[in-house]
Amino acid sequence: MMEMQMVKMRKTLLGIPKDAYGFSNDARSKFSAPSFESAAFELSTGKNTINFSLKL
Repeated sequence: MMEMQMVKMRKTLLGIPKDAYGFSNDARSKFSAPSFESAAFELSTGKNTINFSLKL
C-alpha cells in the first residue's frame, strides 16, 4: 500500500503549482483550492473507490 506524506506544494514565484495536483470529485476552482463541500465525499464501510484527474 502506498504511504501518504503531507508536504507543501511546490509553486512558481507567481503561485502556479510546479507539480501535478488533483481534488476528489474533480472539484475545480479558478484561483484557489475548491471548497470543502465540492471536494467532499462519503466514505462507507467496505471497499471504496475515489476517482480524480491530475492537472499539470
